[in-house]
Amino acid sequence: SSSEQISKLEKTMFEKFRVKYLTMFFSSLCACKAAGVSTGLVVDVGHGVTRVSAVIDSDTMKEITLDTGGQDADESLLNSLTSKYPDMDLSIYVREIKERHCFATLSPKEEAVAKADNHEMLR
Repeated sequence: SSSEQISKLEKTMFEKFRVKYLTMFFSSLCACKAAGVSTGLVVDVGHGVTRVSAVIDSDTMKEITLDTGGQDADESLLNSLTSKYPDMDLSIYVREIKERHCFATLSPKEEAVAKADNHEMLR
């Protein structure tokens, strides 16, 4: 269980590495603090899973884990490309395409303009 893993980590840190103090935080709280807010909805998309956490006044609420992640985006993109270009092996490009062109933003219009401007500068 998660509490067993935390206990094992604490024991290792204190006994093996001889740390004097140890503080652990939920990553969702750290994300909010890094953004300079104490309340937010944090969506953490990993390779295999996506975690959604609500943070209210620096207190992390229940986290929801979804069995979908970046790997699923890779597969979907590869399937789309393969159906259009069946004679080409595009698997080596899928991750680069996803990482370069798939993103989340609060201001999509401004982000699109910035990307277009950046693309023009690179020409």
